[in-house]
Amino acid sequence: MKQLIYLTITLIFINFLPLNGQTLRGTILDKTSQSPLVEARLSIENTTLGTKTDAQGSFLFQKLAPGRYMLRVSFVGYKSVLIPDVLVSNGKENILTIGLEAGTILDDVAIKAERIDPNILSSHTFTSEEIQRFAGNYNDPARLVRSYSGVGGTNDQANHFVIRGNSPNNMAWRLEGIDIVSPNHLANGGTATDRPAANGGGVSILSMQLLGNSKFLTGAFAPEYGNATSGILDLRLRKGNDQKRETTLSASVIGIDLASEGPISKNSKSSYLVNYRYSFTGLLSALGAKLGDEDIRYQDLSFNLNFPTQNTGTFSIFGIYGTSKNIFEANPNPKLWQTQQDFSNIKYASNMNAFGLSHEISLNANTSLRTSMAVSGRNDDRSQIDFIADASLTSARAKSQFIETFTKRRFSVTTALSHKISERSNYKAGIFYNYVKDTYSNIDPFSSALPTGLNNFNANLLQPYFQFKTQLSDHLAMSLGLQSAMFKTIEPRASLSYQLSDNQAITLAYGLHSQLIRSKIYDPNGVVDLTPGAGGLGTLLKNPFPEQASGNQFMMAQHYVLGYKYSVDTKLHLKAEAYYQALGNVPVEVPIQIGQAMPQFTAYSALNDIEQLNSRYLKATGTGTNYGLELSAEHFLSKDFYYLASVSLYDAKYKGADGIERDSRFNGNYLANVTIGKEMNKIKKGKNKTFGINLRGLYQGGYRESPIDITLSKTLGKTFYADGQAFTLKMPDYFRLDLRLSWKKNKAHATRTFSLDIQNLSNQQNLAFRYYDVLQSKIVNKYQLGIIPVLGYRIEF
Repeated sequence: MKQLIYLTITLIFINFLPLNGQTLRGTILDKTSQSPLVEARLSIENTTLGTKTDAQGSFLFQKLAPGRYMLRVSFVGYKSVLIPDVLVSNGKENILTIGLEAGTILDDVAIKAERIDPNILSSHTFTSEEIQRFAGNYNDPARLVRSYSGVGGTNDQANHFVIRGNSPNNMAWRLEGIDIVSPNHLANGGTATDRPAANGGGVSILSMQLLGNSKFLTGAFAPEYGNATSGILDLRLRKGNDQKRETTLSASVIGIDLASEGPISKNSKSSYLVNYRYSFTGLLSALGAKLGDEDIRYQDLSFNLNFPTQNTGTFSIFGIYGTSKNIFEANPNPKLWQTQQDFSNIKYASNMNAFGLSHEISLNANTSLRTSMAVSGRNDDRSQIDFIADASLTSARAKSQFIETFTKRRFSVTTALSHKISERSNYKAGIFYNYVKDTYSNIDPFSSALPTGLNNFNANLLQPYFQFKTQLSDHLAMSLGLQSAMFKTIEPRASLSYQLSDNQAITLAYGLHSQLIRSKIYDPNGVVDLTPGAGGLGTLLKNPFPEQASGNQFMMAQHYVLGYKYSVDTKLHLKAEAYYQALGNVPVEVPIQIGQAMPQFTAYSALNDIEQLNSRYLKATGTGTNYGLELSAEHFLSKDFYYLASVSLYDAKYKGADGIERDSRFNGNYLANVTIGKEMNKIKKGKNKTFGINLRGLYQGGYRESPIDITLSKTLGKTFYADGQAFTLKMPDYFRLDLRLSWKKNKAHATRTFSLDIQNLSNQQNLAFRYYDVLQSKIVNKYQLGIIPVLGYRIEF
């Protein structure tokens, strides 16, 4: 209680203090060796302000008015950079770490702080401030990436994303550069079966208040990125303030969020950053209120501890932990049942954790070494009880129950040595090791026919890699590299970038990528035969391909990308990318001889999956192709205005075991994203106020679905699709408009922000999927989310 009174008095006192200037500080480093650059020059555009770095590579600007600035950094023998949209506010210091790359270039490279090598195609770097500023994100980094070219979504209820027509299962998650399991709450969100997805969920466990600049890659990525065939989302944690304590408190309909950071010791530059979040829907549920027809709760805790030393490098300890659950209870009155969900009790609960340690040291002026290790895991438990009404329709009794448990475990270690050979050349060599253990079990108390422990999977994945980069001339740069998976694959990666003029460049890239075939696909014990007339419900068939469960199978993808970039000026950049992707070793269903019946080939392919469990006989013999053209324009925030717009045309095909080429499930053929924003500043009598408006429009071609065989669905009592006509139906196109309004007020030592986010502003009815409803005995449309307003308040002090 005393702490609450103290906090309240502090906030009231802050509100009446006069407005003072704020600082902007940070460090300039050699990007390869991570050694400090002494006397690097920094200047703020359109002002007379400038400074140099000290012996530790540190810089400091003082008494800056709150607002956005453009920062120029230069150093002899290095490429100059121009960093737009540097935010300065009274509530929180902006502390930058900027890596400069040795070499020369014809013009300044406009980057965001810590942006990755601009020569690499199909890559984006985003900031935590963008996650907050862009509309429709719910402060979720996985939802933000839908603003980029070639990226679509699957369902408003979840943050799964489709990269260039690929399944969400084909991407990989990283935290601080190391592989982890999917870091999301409510993994069953947005799936047709209500089972957990392999790569996504309702909302990210990581709050944007903990995130630094993160990387998103969509194809032909560098050799250090592996075990993915479509993309990588590499989330990075920022370091806490090492000089003063800062607090951020935010509250909205989706939850309350509290972050604290500051120095651990006055005698060192060590720092801490910790964040706790609890879902506001959970608070309402605890009070007996429910949003919609489900009780939804989640909470998470994240931290990052940083310990720089003088001679032994920098150590970091980081971790995230989150729990979530949603509960749907059957209506006790059978007369009120309207859909088949109404006679089911469904309980879903999950928890996810990841804890790691990293160490980075500059060995000399040309060399650095970084080593990280992490353990991560998640548990997903789902229970469903179905009821049947009595003859009088006045009560119901339990008819069946099914309990499922999914567990995923991963232990990861990586180390990388970066060395600058000369001002024009450098290399990076490293290795990743991952131990993967997944299990699946189920229990049916009403039946002994279904076995338990259907799936257990263990795999060791070793991935050595090497990359060499050189600037062959002032106009031509090259990158060559290799990666291997368990020394069973040799995966070349290469890119060539040519500077056509001061503001134009063309880049060609190629990459061969592998991905460990998803653990839940191959069932070492067999599958349950549900085919009518082939042994009856619950007949366990022996798996004829036990070697497929050994963890030694890899799906392969070849990426070809041709890109063109035109910089109109330092603020506006235009890009065009054409790509072709060929996939092989794709898991498909193979024909099985059952009794005297003729074996049947099916159209199934893992390229169409979202869920992580599949009880089928599969073998890695399928193929797929994706190709397309992406056009984008990005205008960095300048003069209080910014936009990001893209148009993508693509085609995604696959072949199952039947050898027929079909449209893939995610072949929408086209998509367009537009994000545009404006800020209006008012400074009067020592007060600094900013009103912001952000609008985002998403339009994508409808995905594909298979016709439902209504006769067989009635016989089986569940949705059954016509396999021979797989994905021959195109769903209606998807459209959504999101709006964010914000009002920010800077006072001394504090910044307050009021916001209103409205997802699906026009209340568009977007079709999610169709299913056969047993209660209604007909095919029913299931729609995505309608209009959702989110009112929020945030204070930084």
